[in-house]
Parts: sequence; structure tokens; C-alpha cells
Amino acid sequence: MDALRAAIDNAIFTGKNAATDRANLLRKVDATQAKVVDKTADAVQKLEDIRTTVVALSTPDVKGKTKLEAAGAAAIIAAVDAAETCIQA
Repeated sequence: MDALRAAIDNAIFTGKNAATDRANLLRKVDATQAKVVDKTADAVQKLEDIRTTVVALSTPDVKGKTKLEAAGAAAIIAAVDAAETCIQA
């Protein structure tokens, strides 16, 4: 989870809601971490929610703009994959 948090912290978010988008993803990490101890399936679902949000933020809108740069999105998704592997091990 630390790697996931670091990937989100280091990613470049853009647009007027950049700080909110980052904060929302970090809240999802907190919620995931809370689930890891007792409810593995719930934690994995929270990680999937993070992945879905990252994909949405990195997908260009009708004007071709994204809210999350591709490199940051790739790093976050890689961290989600690593976290899922650890949780399910």
C-alpha cells in the first residue's frame, strides 16, 4: 500500500480538480488498507475501484485532455497490481 500511495503522490494530476482527484484516490487507498486485515475480497474490490478511477482520469475527454498523465497512471496501476498480488498471496 505504501508503493500505491507513493505512486499517487508522485503522479501529475491536471485540471481544476487535480487536488481533489488525488485526495479521492488517497482516501480509497485508506479504505482499502482498512479492509486488508479482515476482508480480503473487499480490499481487492477497493483496489479495482482505484484502477477504474485511474483509467477514467487518464482517458482523454472530448477535447483530448486528461486529468492524469499517462506515466503517473501506469505507475499507479502497476502499484495496484502489486498490492493485489500481496493481498491475495
